[in-house]
Amino acid sequence: MSAGPFVRDGDVVVVVLSAQARDVVSRSLELVAGIVASGREEAWRVAPPLYDDPLLEAEASLASRGDAGGTLDEAQSLIGRWAKRVRDVERLDLDAADEFMRALNFGRLVLAETRSVTDDRGLLDLFAWLIEALVEALLEG
Repeated sequence: MSAGPFVRDGDVVVVVLSAQARDVVSRSLELVAGIVASGREEAWRVAPPLYDDPLLEAEASLASRGDAGGTLDEAQSLIGRWAKRVRDVERLDLDAADEFMRALNFGRLVLAETRSVTDDRGLLDLFAWLIEALVEALLEG
């Protein structure tokens, strides 16, 4: 077993983040959810356009409704849900681990686009480390 923030235990992943680390992750995901909700330019990485033509893009957006991921509303909901849940989650089943990893990756993508974070890579590094550690824990099984 690894000594990282996640440890695989059969069909679940045990979350062993400190309360302080959970708070940082939660607040960071809340920040990202706010950026996505505001529709700011940085949010495009969560649901990048498929077409240069606005009409084709609108048609593709309507056609993809109901697919997993893909829209800013779905990303905002996922990120917001995990901003709250990460504070007290102890164990993740494999689906929840995948969902949490998606929320972290959305967060990483949005933060990478913000100018305020490019000078201080701390949050980007934190999200990348958590994603890597979660992948390693999942591969332990």
